[in-house]
Formats: sequence, C-alpha cells, structure tokens
Amino acid sequence: IPKNENGSIKVSPDLRVIGQKNIFALGDINDVPELKQGAFASLQAELTVKNIQRLLKDPDASLKSYKAHSPLGLITLGPKLGAVQLPFAYPNFLIAIKQKDLFVSKYLGK
Repeated sequence: IPKNENGSIKVSPDLRVIGQKNIFALGDINDVPELKQGAFASLQAELTVKNIQRLLKDPDASLKSYKAHSPLGLITLGPKLGAVQLPFAYPNFLIAIKQKDLFVSKYLGK
C-alpha cells in the first residue's frame, strides 16, 4: 500500500487507495490534505458509500471525487460559553446548537 512521508495512505480523489480498484482509505489514515476531524471523516464516509453503491451497479462507473475542507472548530465551555471557527466566519450561534447534545444525536440517527 503506497504511503506518503508521514505514513498516511495515498488515495486518489475518489478516496481509493492508489493502485487499488476496490479498496478505500478514509479518515485519519489517508493523505487527504485536511485536518483529521470526525466531521470530515463522516463526509468521506458518505461519499464512499455512494461510490461503492455506484461500483456495485457498474464496476466501471465513474466515481465522485472528495473535496478537502478548510479547518473548523466548535468548542463548548459550559452551558453558555464556547467558540466557533469556520473558514469564512465566526458564527457564535452555532455554540448553542452544539451545546444541546454535542452533536451526539447526529451519529445516533436521531
């Protein structure tokens, strides 16, 4: 498996391991140039599921590419404080959204 100088697995734009047709590398292990955050891994997973579905229907299908994202951060500091960093703004109202359940319901399917 090809790796870069940091030991990350090299992937093509559709997140397939370089030189492999049916093996994908997602999240922390790939060399996509973005911060290794759970939110981005989730986006990579969503795209990969769709690409695998395409391959199951047609092994020669063209796959969608993943676009790396700029850094973002949402940190809660108690029930009323926090900080938000997005590449384009600092929308503090997002703190209130995250503080409800720390986005846990997003991953529990609620």
